[in-house]
Amino acid sequence: GYTLMTRVARRQIEEFMGLDTPIGDMIGMSELGYLGFECHLGQRHINNRDFYVEFVQDGKPVEDGRTGEL
Repeated sequence: GYTLMTRVARRQIEEFMGLDTPIGDMIGMSELGYLGFECHLGQRHINNRDFYVEFVQDGKPVEDGRTGEL
């Protein structure tokens, strides 16, 4: 599993570093490297250069913009 940065942690970092410092989240695995990241605009991006990522619901691919399991 993974854990995203909490709002409390983000706020504490912002208070310490200042609002001018971009803060982003990252998801990865020690065995394989990073899977995705959050950019300075708050959007999440998948590392599709190194991974083939598929979102599924009930074992079937979901349409773009829909939620599913990774």
